[in-house]
Amino acid sequence: MSHDCACPRYSSDLQTAEDVLNRYRVGLTIAATLGPIAETDGGLKLLQCRICGQFWQESADHCHRRALYQIPPTTPDNWRERPFPDQVKIASLRSMLRELGDEQGPEQCREPGCTRLRVRLSLFCAKHHYVRNLGGVLHNDDNMPDEFHS
Repeated sequence: MSHDCACPRYSSDLQTAEDVLNRYRVGLTIAATLGPIAETDGGLKLLQCRICGQFWQESADHCHRRALYQIPPTTPDNWRERPFPDQVKIASLRSMLRELGDEQGPEQCREPGCTRLRVRLSLFCAKHHYVRNLGGVLHNDDNMPDEFHS
């Protein structure tokens, strides 16, 4: 049995749906040295490497593919109270919103209070097109990619 962990090889953040899929594919390799610490009612999991001590968070995309990503050190109580942003959902949503194209206007989004420009072939900006036309639910902006915050 190897005494090495996979943590150094998989330290990059998840940025796109392709990153999520790639991380899903190597999940068993990463998980081989991880031990569970805590879980939220929403399905997020907190894990820690038994070899190097690196903390990991695990969540699933809209296809229920679970992926692991590194997070800063935390305690189970702090993590349960405020888990780290869900990189899997953010990366998947970022890819989906980018497929809608640039917010080019010239008209503004029709969502009341939104000052963003609309995407081509829609009355809404990418974020509100997702919510209104694609059945998207945004419980909070923590799962919205930074570049799509209003």
